[in-house]
Amino acid sequence: MTTLEQAALVATVGAILAYPLVMRWLATRVHPSRLRLADLGNELMESPHLSDARKDDVREMLVDAFDWRVMVVVAINLPLAAFGLRRRLKAMSQDRIADPDTRQMWSEFSARFIQSIAAANPLVTVIVLVELMLFLVVLFPLGLIRRLNDLVVDIAARHGSNTHHHQGYGHA
Repeated sequence: MTTLEQAALVATVGAILAYPLVMRWLATRVHPSRLRLADLGNELMESPHLSDARKDDVREMLVDAFDWRVMVVVAINLPLAAFGLRRRLKAMSQDRIADPDTRQMWSEFSARFIQSIAAANPLVTVIVLVELMLFLVVLFPLGLIRRLNDLVVDIAARHGSNTHHHQGYGHA
């Protein structure tokens, strides 16, 4: 075995041993945010200012918040979203939350959801970040950069829960 092969073997074994420790560290770091996510989700479910469709999204996002597969779904669907980007963003705008407090709560809930699914699958999150950087090149000239977070949340909410439906897990 050459020195390069030995180094590759040591690096591979080291990565395999370190991954569970990194995952545990991430879970510990994101735990307070996930607790806040649950509280916000409960508040949003009770809000009279949220549409039934958004409440369904909240419910599904709470179910998916720990699911490592959701970030895989985002990674696959984010490039596909580019083809219908304007139409998708327009449709998302039509379900705008009118109440400013509820809108702020939704925004915080969405950000914490993304953080949670990113912590559930950090390897695929790196791929999604690269995709998002490419999206920046497209969205910035169109003046739509502020909608990038909304796009990721929409993809995760609409497609992430499909993993449960296809796997037969049902709803919480």
